[in-house]
Order: sequence, then structure tokens, then C-alpha cells
Amino acid sequence: MTLEASVNIRRRIVCLILIFGSAALCAARDKREVVRGRIVVYNVFPACLNGNSYYSMIVRLAKPEKSSKFIQVHFSQPCSQFPKWLDARSSVQTFTLIRDKSSDAVLQEFLELKNTDEKDPTTNGVSKVKNWKVLAGGENEHLPFGEVVRSYRLADLPLVPAL
Repeated sequence: MTLEASVNIRRRIVCLILIFGSAALCAARDKREVVRGRIVVYNVFPACLNGNSYYSMIVRLAKPEKSSKFIQVHFSQPCSQFPKWLDARSSVQTFTLIRDKSSDAVLQEFLELKNTDEKDPTTNGVSKVKNWKVLAGGENEHLPFGEVVRSYRLADLPLVPAL
């Protein structure tokens, strides 16, 4: 083997170590948590972006921590598919999640839409649309609207970039 071939092999080995090492570090940062809970409500972004639909769901934890018994979970999946577990009466399920502190937010009951053509002084041109679809069995849940809810991503159905 020539000196040049030996150097090329070493460079490739170093590159592979760097690639797989950085992938392992990224995976270590995305610590997975397994939780059990029941989906109470969900919403879906009304448009298909980049071939994917974007969902959020509120899950009532089976064994809640002191801080909250509800969490918000975000995921995406191809527009041609609809999650079967959002179609039926929700039962307690196991979810593998990745904590997403950057998405922690106040849970809004309504989506506010601004209509610049409307001049109604009582609404100031803002229409409120119900933001969540209630699953069968979740009708009597008292959701924490107006409170900050911890946010997660589904590990099995990650958020695909919109653009």
C-alpha cells in the first residue's frame, strides 16, 4: 500500500468517526421519555405544507407530576395519512417523547383570526375559532386554558420542517 493510499484511508476513518460521533451526541441531547396517558383533544394545522400535516394533541398523564397533569405533544405525518388513534375513543396509551422546552406555551382555547375588512367595534375585527377537537371521552375534562403547558415531540413521528 502506498503512503498516499494509507493517508486516504486514515482520513476516511477519521471522517466516519466524526460523523457517527456527532450523530451519537445529537441523539444523546434528545433524551427520550416514555409516558402513559390519554389523548383528550387535538388540532391540526389546516394546510398541507411540504407534503405533511402538523398536529398538536393534549395528553392527560396517567401518573401526573405535581406541576401538571396535561402535556402538549407535537408531531407531523404525511398529508395522505391520518393518525388512527385520533379517530376513536381515546384509551390510555404509551408515548415515547422528546422534551421540547422551546415550545412550552400558554394553552389557547381559541385561534384568533384578524379580518381587516370587518369594522365591528365590539370584536375589533378579530374572530375567534375553536382551536381544539375533543375526542370521545374527553368532553368533561377541564383543560388548563390560559396556563403554560409543557411541550414534547413524538419520537416516532418527528416534526418535519415545513419548508
